[in-house]
Amino acid sequence: MHPKANIVAIGIAVGAVSALIVVAYTFWAYFFGYGIEAEILFNGLFPGFSLTPAGAVIGGIWAFSLGYLFSALAAWIYNQLNRKG
Repeated sequence: MHPKANIVAIGIAVGAVSALIVVAYTFWAYFFGYGIEAEILFNGLFPGFSLTPAGAVIGGIWAFSLGYLFSALAAWIYNQLNRKG
């Protein structure tokens, strides 16, 4: 039997890393002028996102939320597939 996945812990970990990546990328692009193509992509994924400090916060919130949601869902599915029958 496989160990049970901690849904909340996985969700927080993946959400936090996702948010950190988006915020770090946004500030990198904001200060160094890179990433116009990625801004177009992120605008489609995260309503309200822009290459500004406020956009970084909005993008970070969206990234955390989506990272948490989908990784928690994946962990829940994992637990359902590996439960004792």
